[in-house]
Amino acid sequence: MYELIFYAPFVLSLVIFIGSYLHDRRKLVNGFLFSIVLFTGVVALTFFGFTYDIQSLIILSVLILGIYFVFAASGWFIVGVASIWNARVLIKKEGFQKSNLLTLLFGLSLFGLFLLPLINFDALLVEGANHWVRYFMFIAFYFLYVFITFLLSSFLYHWYRPFLNKDYVVVLGSGLIDGHIVPPLLQSRIRRAIDFYNKQTMQKGTSPILVFSGGQGPDELLSEAEAMQQWAIAHGIPEEHTLIEDQSVNTFQNMKFSKAVIEQHANGKPYKALFATNNYHVFRASVYARRANFNAQGIGGKTALYYWPNAMLREFIAMLVMNKKWHMIFIGITFILFVLWLFLLSFIPS
Repeated sequence: MYELIFYAPFVLSLVIFIGSYLHDRRKLVNGFLFSIVLFTGVVALTFFGFTYDIQSLIILSVLILGIYFVFAASGWFIVGVASIWNARVLIKKEGFQKSNLLTLLFGLSLFGLFLLPLINFDALLVEGANHWVRYFMFIAFYFLYVFITFLLSSFLYHWYRPFLNKDYVVVLGSGLIDGHIVPPLLQSRIRRAIDFYNKQTMQKGTSPILVFSGGQGPDELLSEAEAMQQWAIAHGIPEEHTLIEDQSVNTFQNMKFSKAVIEQHANGKPYKALFATNNYHVFRASVYARRANFNAQGIGGKTALYYWPNAMLREFIAMLVMNKKWHMIFIGITFILFVLWLFLLSFIPS
């Protein structure tokens, strides 16, 4: 009966995760649940292997645990070095911009975070400073775990494979070069939509309408939607299979306004929709689709590998802003508990 202690958490967490994912794959909690499934799964696998003396499972579980402990001990150093190196490559290829410094800051922050415990702040500053440093580290590790959860949620979302039965595919816009040229990242989004268009057309004999969504910036000669439409037509998409939405200025408006354009074009008939963006952006865009009550899942176009880490950090920061209320509540509660703990600590003789 005691075996249930090792198996029940895995089975329970797996059932909850599958239910949550099938209900809505756009939830950030899916990454959190998946991390629990991974942990409890390794525990159950290890116990099962040792209980029934299955050598292959024992070796596998020991290998997994070994990788985990090695990464826990040195992963921060490896990721820190890789982040700083990635920043160097990104700046070399894309130029020196503030938005390209995120991986550099992330790498330096990791080094700083793991060096903090080595410093005696009580001696350097005032007595009790070490307690505040530990609280700061607790909050930093909280956001680090949220980041890992975000990465897992994004990874899980990419399991989605849409059925070839779509009536509309919305292509999300982004800035133009020199006010009229479709940049490579935006081309990747359009290509992903065209690939789906061609696949559905060839296999099912029905072609979805491509909806190009994006307004016109103050320094642009035409709207992003028009530029994308022209690019798609030049690459083989019939004009009659395209629509434009040229009023949106952000991702939420992309979803909201595209939904309105589609509903007007569908003339009250039910429809199935999809949206296309870059692979690093697809998860957050799906959250905006949910908030806009737009029943559409997303597919992502390829992004250069060197660009992906910095882009994912940008996406994570944007997700933090989207959910800032809950993070502020967590920080507020933990801060109150921390101050209360310091207060109680003051009554204990040193």
